[in-house]
Amino acid sequence: MRDQVREIMGSRVVEPLAAELAARGASDADLRAEVLIAMAIGVSLTRGSGTLPTLAGTPLDEVLAVLEPAVDALQPRGSS
Repeated sequence: MRDQVREIMGSRVVEPLAAELAARGASDADLRAEVLIAMAIGVSLTRGSGTLPTLAGTPLDEVLAVLEPAVDALQPRGSS
């Protein structure tokens, strides 16, 4: 099962994102893509489950505003 999820995530999410990051000049595009995906999954799971109540109760636009600097930092310099 893990291998199937890895294949699906890789081909449908990580690879296209890594390709975009590479096109923007990221030499470590695979790592950056995987970190971005891990952040998105982690935030989604903890919001949905209520594990972290402040995160779960904060409007999405506010969560995205807090995440924006981290997402920007994972993009190659000169792009945003």
